[in-house]
Amino acid sequence: MEHSDKEAFFQADFSQRQLVQKKCQEAAELFGAPTSLVVAAGQVLSLDFEHTDDESMDLLFNNNYKVVFNSLRSFFLYCDTSQDVEKSIIVISSNAGNASRPNQIVYASMKAAINSLVRSL
Repeated sequence: MEHSDKEAFFQADFSQRQLVQKKCQEAAELFGAPTSLVVAAGQVLSLDFEHTDDESMDLLFNNNYKVVFNSLRSFFLYCDTSQDVEKSIIVISSNAGNASRPNQIVYASMKAAINSLVRSL
């Protein structure tokens, strides 16, 4: 992990819940409870519906939805719970969740799930 007084950069497999929680805990120990989170995750595979195998489906799920879900869950676990502290969450996604794309049905459905998750918070 690289860090300065105000920011940290983590490299990890964020589809692994325990690892994400460990990284968030490390950040909280360095800087105190977090008040903001920026998440950018994604992997695209262009496959038609009939030729999407389980391995491709798992890859897209892990590298899209699960990364965002685990990051948000860990942020809320360690974030500053003070009522007077404003919190910010930025999730960078794609427009694939709002518009159909030929040969990207699974990718688009993962992005739609991310959009729904964020709107539900």
